[in-house]
Amino acid sequence: MSAPLCDMFMKNVCKFCNVRSHIQRQYIGRCRFKHDGHHSVIRVDEQAMDKMEKGGITFKKHPGLIGLRTVKIPPELEKSIDVTIENYPLTNLREKAKTLFRYLQSRREPVEQSVFNEKLLEIEEEIKKKANVNVEELDEEGKEKYENEMRKKITKRVKQLIYHWQPMKYDAPKAIQYLVARTAADYSSILHCLKEIKNKDPEFEPRAIYDFGSGVGTTVWAANKIWNTGVFEYYCVDKSSEMNTLARLLLQDGQEQKNMRISGVYFRNFAPSDHLNKFNIVVCSNTLMDLSSSDERHDLIEKLWNMTEDYLVLIEKGGYSGFRLINEARNLLLSKSADKDDPSLGHVFSPCSHDKSCPKLKDRNSPCFFETKYTPLKQFEPSGTAQKEWFSYLIFKTGPRKQGIVWPRIIQQVKKPSRHTHCHLCCPDGTLRHVIISDAKHGKGLYKCSRYSQWGDQLPAIIMPQSDESDEKLQQSNTETHISSKNIDNDNLISTHEHVVLTSSDQSSGELSGHKDRQVKTNQSVRTNEEQSKSRGVSDYNLTNS
Repeated sequence: MSAPLCDMFMKNVCKFCNVRSHIQRQYIGRCRFKHDGHHSVIRVDEQAMDKMEKGGITFKKHPGLIGLRTVKIPPELEKSIDVTIENYPLTNLREKAKTLFRYLQSRREPVEQSVFNEKLLEIEEEIKKKANVNVEELDEEGKEKYENEMRKKITKRVKQLIYHWQPMKYDAPKAIQYLVARTAADYSSILHCLKEIKNKDPEFEPRAIYDFGSGVGTTVWAANKIWNTGVFEYYCVDKSSEMNTLARLLLQDGQEQKNMRISGVYFRNFAPSDHLNKFNIVVCSNTLMDLSSSDERHDLIEKLWNMTEDYLVLIEKGGYSGFRLINEARNLLLSKSADKDDPSLGHVFSPCSHDKSCPKLKDRNSPCFFETKYTPLKQFEPSGTAQKEWFSYLIFKTGPRKQGIVWPRIIQQVKKPSRHTHCHLCCPDGTLRHVIISDAKHGKGLYKCSRYSQWGDQLPAIIMPQSDESDEKLQQSNTETHISSKNIDNDNLISTHEHVVLTSSDQSSGELSGHKDRQVKTNQSVRTNEEQSKSRGVSDYNLTNS
């Protein structure tokens, strides 16, 4: 059955069964999707399957997986945290840590000064227009009273509509609260990014790592987990001296007399020169939100990129605010890399498999972020229940993009009903695809890989480009379905208005009108039956004569 006929059939079925409009669209979308030929768009990467067979790699550990399930901080770090908290106790530490955690999750980027001024003028005009007071007719006391009232109303309205951003200041108690609230979550997101570099570039061995906004030193622990003693220098910069002291104390097992467990770690309050220093990996985690303007962010990103020798890693919290900062940095770096003769040439290494604009933001107006699970500290969550961390990130690599097969990335939670898998993919051509993978249509290899894949993994598959004709047909069917769904919504609105609950006073008249409506409907059905019988009689007469 073709897509338009399938849509028509599903609309009639839903209308007959009195299904609501949003459920109708879901049914129609599913039915159309199954018949649009999407199963022929994707196929398994045969080279990856051959390597898995030769290497004895099972589908459960296919090369597209990042390999992280529930992240737990290293036991040495956990012991150091316990000793540190015992030596520097705080009252109500858990409640304060949870309050700080919620506040950091709710933070947004600061409003630009130009936007603030425009919004302020709009609010002032709106309030003065509603007041409708002629200031010239007032005396001096009346003018002063009027101005005070307007100032109070404008200030109240500004606080309601415009986000009041404030910079974070970490003293010693606040640093301990941050240690309990965010250490495990930050460690899991940083480990996720560094693990992906290790998986996709196994021959890469960093010698020097620069961490801007190092906090309690989670980047040092995550990098040491992956490359161990291969890294000779960790250059950590944080403007808070208390944070640096706490990070050094954690590397000393919580005791100031001991040597640091990881060698080559240096803590500073100010950044080094971006023209004289180069690092293999530059990390900036949850720091862009602390800068007061876009100019400061652009200046910082340019300096970090100048110090990058191989990989630049940017991480922010998941959601609209964090993704806006990551996407802003992505656009800035791509604009600097537009000139192929420029020595600062680079490309998006992860999560995107392309250098085009984000299709999720362009098509769906939705942020692109990913999920990792971690075990929180017992001081934060005594039950030890696994928590989820949503984060947006960007890994930008120096040099041009290598030619070859690029796998699509899974950008949403994978749905795994029986015998088929739903995957939402960001493809190398800069488009989004929703594919349904089954063993019968795509083979055992791709089906098994999709069953063991999760949100954020890459699928070892090749997306085959569709022809222009099929794209036009698909777009036409989508528009027809969209128009028909609007008509269905209008019909439902009419039907809901017709079936309004009647009041007690109008109930008798409603019963009479309802009786008339039923009578009209029965008369219409009788007429249609008579017309059908007449047409059948004419057709039978023609057949007998022939």
